[in-house]
Amino acid sequence: MYAEVAVHTPMARRLQTVATPELNSGSAALGMTFHYAVPADLREQVQPGSLVWVPFGKEQLHGVVVALTDSVPPGVSPRPIIDLVLPEPVCTAAQLELARWLSVVCLAPLLDCLLLMLPTGLALKAEPIFELTAQALRTLAQQRPARQSPQLAFATEEFAEALHPAGYLPQFPDLKPEQHILIGLLREQGQVPERDLARHELDLSRRSVLDPLIEQGLVSRRRRIVDTPIKAKTERQVTLLVDQETIDRVLPTLGRSSKQADVLAWLAGQAEPATLKDVCDAVGCSPSPVQSL
Repeated sequence: MYAEVAVHTPMARRLQTVATPELNSGSAALGMTFHYAVPADLREQVQPGSLVWVPFGKEQLHGVVVALTDSVPPGVSPRPIIDLVLPEPVCTAAQLELARWLSVVCLAPLLDCLLLMLPTGLALKAEPIFELTAQALRTLAQQRPARQSPQLAFATEEFAEALHPAGYLPQFPDLKPEQHILIGLLREQGQVPERDLARHELDLSRRSVLDPLIEQGLVSRRRRIVDTPIKAKTERQVTLLVDQETIDRVLPTLGRSSKQADVLAWLAGQAEPATLKDVCDAVGCSPSPVQSL
């Protein structure tokens, strides 16, 4: 099974002409989509509308699955989808169809039309994270290399440890001191964001440190959502805690030109709780009089 994905990259905004007879428009400009293989462990989860991580060059980007297919265009060698960003689809079938229609009618990239269907910021706040690969963990689990003779002891391991005061891993004798530190950090913490590596006193996020480890298959780089992408929207509400008799008794004590009195009088006429913004707009005051009550 294969997935056609609108990947969140500027390349997806390059227009290409495709036939669209079902829309009676002859042809139209649509943004590029890319085909990926769906791994066996994701086949029951990936659906049209799913938000997924995909390999794109040397990057890992997110994109929306716009269709599932049994084949790919000739000459295409699809790479596998990496993972789901969110467990549930972010677009319904109706939204996908609407995005296609907008793309055709407005001559707009399909990606931009899909982004209109998503909550603002969804999956855009992603950051690179690094972790040790299975190969690196297996190597670390090996015994320390046996010393061949006591005479050569200092000339080998002890000498290397002297050059790596912050930590030396004998399983990786050819690595730089900062790379030993990085591997030790990843072994201790598991997944480490790039921003945390950059804060290290040696700046372990430098390409000269990371790229050789990635090329050797010791460290993997992927992206994750920084925060929960969709959060509940909340508003502060105001409601009276006293009866009308108490209000009538208190109002005269607040003065003739009192915003507090205006707030009480306005709330007394409301059948339902009101938002703080509605109260302030109706009375023409700041939140202070409401908070003092």
